[in-house]
Amino acid sequence: MILIDSIFNRLVAPIIDEKLQGFRIQRNFDAARQLLSSSDNAEALQGLAIVRQLVKNNPPDLQEYYDLLCGFIRSKAGRENAPQSAWGPALRAALILLCSLPKYDRNQWPYNIEIWNIALSDLTLHGLNLENVVMWDCLFRKVDFSRSSFKNCDLGGAVFERSSVEWCNFAGSKMNVSFLSGTPTSFLSTRLWGSNLEDADIARCRIQKCENWDLQAVSKKFGERVEIVSLVGMPCGPGGPDS
Repeated sequence: MILIDSIFNRLVAPIIDEKLQGFRIQRNFDAARQLLSSSDNAEALQGLAIVRQLVKNNPPDLQEYYDLLCGFIRSKAGRENAPQSAWGPALRAALILLCSLPKYDRNQWPYNIEIWNIALSDLTLHGLNLENVVMWDCLFRKVDFSRSSFKNCDLGGAVFERSSVEWCNFAGSKMNVSFLSGTPTSFLSTRLWGSNLEDADIARCRIQKCENWDLQAVSKKFGERVEIVSLVGMPCGPGGPDS
């Protein structure tokens, strides 16, 4: 009897525990997915809390969690949808959670993170790690991204309007014309102090000079690929009333 107990504890019990753990994770993941598909803001926040708890266990592959979070963000903030300001808190929580996760798998291969064609407005999103994120055709209006990293992002056709990207890292970020809208990556009435746009991979970019920010390094490196425009009557940065 003692021998049987010893064999069970050493060989069988760990297998059962592993199976039960996998079942619990899948059950909680399904619950999170169901809550994130809800039209209720409070339920969506509950779903995000479940995802946050699941990723604390350091799963070997985070891609399905990235897919879940990106799908939620695109569904609530898609540019084809009517503005949904009520989703601001949940979208902010989802973005903060998404940006807190490792960006590379065990083989140091970047995860596929796609939040393209979304529109965000009136949000404070300081210090986000958006490295490698696909963000083409996005519209950011009055969003404060200060001290965030856009390293190696795909920003083709993304428009930053009356926002702040002060002290942001744009090294390797791709800026070009959107194949859908025909709009180049644009910074309109957006604060750029301390950012390193000269380290971006720019094919086409439109910049409105804001608060006398020095564009000499960018213009010298990229020449006609950077279009400098002047817009009159639009306040600079995310603060203040609309003009």
